Amino acid sequence: MNTTRNFIFLIASTMLLFNSIESFTQNLKISGHRGGFYQNFPENSPPLFDYTYQNASSSPIILELDIRENLNGNLFILHDTSLDRTTTAAGLLKTSSDSLLSKVFLKNSQGNISKTSIPTFNDMLVWLKNHPNAWLMLDVKGGLWKKVYDAVHQYKLEARVLFLTFKPEDTKEVFQLSPTTHVSALIRNEDDWNNIQAFQPNFKQLIAYVSPQTPVSLISALKTKGVRLMADCSENAKNHPSPFEPSFYLNLAQTMQLDIMITDYPVEVSRIFAEKNK
Repeated sequence: MNTTRNFIFLIASTMLLFNSIESFTQNLKISGHRGGFYQNFPENSPPLFDYTYQNASSSPIILELDIRENLNGNLFILHDTSLDRTTTAAGLLKTSSDSLLSKVFLKNSQGNISKTSIPTFNDMLVWLKNHPNAWLMLDVKGGLWKKVYDAVHQYKLEARVLFLTFKPEDTKEVFQLSPTTHVSALIRNEDDWNNIQAFQPNFKQLIAYVSPQTPVSLISALKTKGVRLMADCSENAKNHPSPFEPSFYLNLAQTMQLDIMITDYPVEVSRIFAEKNK
C-alpha cells in the first residue's frame, strides 16, 4: 500500500514540476547578449543580428547592444571603450572622429577582419524598423540617456526597446524621459528594491534584473507587483564556447520565474524552449 501511495505521489510531483516549468517557458523571451557569441560574426554587428533574427525560435527575439558616443557626438555600437579588441583601429572611441571610423572594420573573436564597419545607433534603429519581430536591449554607456531616447523617439520605436540601467538615479531618469518604454533596474536585494520604489515607477514599464543571489521572497514580491524579471546566463564567462545543458535553462526559468533570459547563445537556447513548448 505504501509503495503504491509513494508511486502516486512521485507521479503527481513530477506532473506538478512539469506544469510549473511549462508555465515559465511559454511566454519567456530570449535575448542575445551583444547579438550572440558566434565566432563567424563580429559581436554587436548587423550580420550577427541578422543571423540570430533568422535562426532563433523565439518571437520577438531581443538583441542586446552597447551604445557609445564618438568625438563628433555621434552614437556608435561598441562594447569596449577601446577600438583595439574588436576593430582594425586602435585608441578610444570617444576620441575617434567620423572620418577615422569610416575607414574601420570589425573583427570577429578569432581576429578575422570582416567587411562590416562599426554600426551607428541610427543604423540599428533602421534595422529594427525593418525587422518587426525584434526588440533591442540598450546598454547605454556614458550617461547618454536623453540622446539615445531622442533617437528612439524619432523612429517611434519606444515600445520595442528596453533600456538597461544599473543605478537607481539612471532608472529614474529614463522613466522621466518616457511613459511607455521598457526600463530594467538592477535589483539584487531589498535595498535595491526600496530605492526603485522610492520614485514610484510604473511597474508595467519596469523589468527587474535579478540574479541567483536575489532572495526568493523578493522575487515573489516583485511578481506580486506585476514586475517582470530578467536574468543572464553568462555562458561566455563560464562555459564558452558552448551552451549549458538544456536542464540549466529550464531550471533557471522556473526557479527565478523569468520573463526574459539573456544568453550568449540565443539560437540554441530559443530552440530548447521551442522544443519544450511543442
